Amino acid sequence: MSAKGGKPKKTAQGRKTKTTTETVTSHQFTDTEKIELANQVNKYPCIWDVSHKNYKRSDIQSNCWQLIANTMLFKGFLNNIKINK
Repeated sequence: MSAKGGKPKKTAQGRKTKTTTETVTSHQFTDTEKIELANQVNKYPCIWDVSHKNYKRSDIQSNCWQLIANTMLFKGFLNNIKINK
């Protein structure tokens, strides 16, 4: 998994901001992590249901993925993932 970024974006005030790029090294999910991830993804049909009204909204999908990651971390999953910035 990786978050892409690095291209300057303009804020509403016209100032440029730069997003950061983070790379997650390879991680083998346990069966328990796979089941939990599937359960979390199932809660957000805009990620997987092509007929969902927000399926093409990458901003909403990104937000959902962040919620999933936060939930997985809160529940104690994914604690051994190393993130390179």
